[in-house]
Amino acid sequence: MQPNGSIAITCAAGGGNNGGGGAVEVATFVLAGPTTVALPSSPTFTVTRQNGPAGQTVGFGYTVTGAGCQWVSQGPFFLAKDESKQLAVSPTALGTCLITLVVQDGHATTPASKQMTVTVSNTTIPPPDPCIANPSLPGCGGTNTDWSQPVPVVSGCPTAATTARLRQLNWGDVLRTSIQPGQEYLFSGMNSGEVMAIRIPGSQLGRMSVSLTQGQGTATPPSVKTELSISRCPGVIETNLPPQCYQSTFTTNFYSITAYNRTDSRGNDQSAYDGCLAATGETFYANIRWTFASCPFGSRACGFSLQWGEGAF
Repeated sequence: MQPNGSIAITCAAGGGNNGGGGAVEVATFVLAGPTTVALPSSPTFTVTRQNGPAGQTVGFGYTVTGAGCQWVSQGPFFLAKDESKQLAVSPTALGTCLITLVVQDGHATTPASKQMTVTVSNTTIPPPDPCIANPSLPGCGGTNTDWSQPVPVVSGCPTAATTARLRQLNWGDVLRTSIQPGQEYLFSGMNSGEVMAIRIPGSQLGRMSVSLTQGQGTATPPSVKTELSISRCPGVIETNLPPQCYQSTFTTNFYSITAYNRTDSRGNDQSAYDGCLAATGETFYANIRWTFASCPFGSRACGFSLQWGEGAF
């Protein structure tokens, strides 16, 4: 990730050939999705890797720019042959969006321009229902929402604050600050200092690791500190965990934390892994806390986008 928000993918020489010193086997990343969408809607955009060196992953990243969509810059992601990745493309206003792919050197894309223009038309998305953030408001009826689910009590864990909440994030979904009617469960906004807990899912490909990716949204507050932790204790940010299991950053455009569900030849040596080793047979959680001076959009309206992705192993 470059300081200007762009993605650069650099790989060491070697690999990716036909095993006999011949031509490099080229992988093609196919970008698919509608070129015209209406608001409100949740269009699906995917990148699928075709061809290329068997048994090896090849990297790509992408950006989403333009007035019609939530700004995104994510990657690199590494796909095996015939593997797909769903992109976080969220139409938010009338206008156009430009999806741009960045692929590992020597490999190709479809379309060859590496770009797709998406036109966003029709009505605009209404602002989030204030009852999501505060069910006790007059007229809300005190209805429980996904935000109002308390975290479970786990033996031996610190007591979570009463404001801590358990959120559901299914594989393929994106928690975000810009939502559509009927999708309130995807709203990610929090007040400063509150903690969100999300159960860590298993890899869809049977890999050892998954990553929780955080991206800048339309209501990301300025000068925000992000804290991410992985542990068996939901709703609590434990700052005394190993650096792979507790991380803090002021980065606003892209960040991720990785969890491993089992060991390999590295054994139980936490320092040998590039993520948090969560392999005790218990349920583990990703905990997120955003700290900022103020939110210009209202109570529990500021936040980032969050989604699950495959780990490297």
